[in-house]
Amino acid sequence: MTKIKFTLGLLLLSFFSISTSSCKNDIDLSTAPTISFKDDIQAIISGNCAMNGCHGTDKDSDFPLTTYNEVMNEGGVKAGDAKGSKFYQVLLINFGEKKMPPKGPLTDKQIKKVFIWIEQGALNN
Repeated sequence: MTKIKFTLGLLLLSFFSISTSSCKNDIDLSTAPTISFKDDIQAIISGNCAMNGCHGTDKDSDFPLTTYNEVMNEGGVKAGDAKGSKFYQVLLINFGEKKMPPKGPLTDKQIKKVFIWIEQGALNN
């Protein structure tokens, strides 16, 4: 039994080392289309996040995500670092109370667009 636990421990440690050692520079976005905040990201946010009672402009909103500056500041976007950006991180949580958006996760295509936009510098384009 101890041998099995040791082996499982080594496997988990190996997996953790591999998953955390990959550098964000390993991601090749040279063939990725340019993602536009105005045309792509704002549409995702408007349709899924910026509604009354969530991240819209009403008084019951936790914090608004209706403008580029709000997304960058309130959303904790770190241009060029999607994995280090709060906005991207919360989109990956699709269970429990912290699930965003609460009505259900974004599509893989939408999450990929957010990732690429942030990695491309999170431009206000």
